Amino acid sequence: AVGALAYGTQRIGRVDVITGPGNAWVAEAKRYNKDQVIIKQDELNTKMYMIQSGRVRVEKKAEGKDPLVLTTMDPPK
Repeated sequence: AVGALAYGTQRIGRVDVITGPGNAWVAEAKRYNKDQVIIKQDELNTKMYMIQSGRVRVEKKAEGKDPLVLTTMDPPK
């Protein structure tokens, strides 16, 4: 079933995100490195990200300028 969702079939369209509790392998696949860019400015994004641990910084970058930090988010307590 997961393969059908990931790749699509004649009757089932391909999906971009499969959510759920998953297992240790799924959790590891969804882990991001510190300072890794996951969404770029003006890029169409169809995914939703949830902060489970760590911190997310949202920045706006302009060519030749230092990044402007718009917000910093922590996971809910």
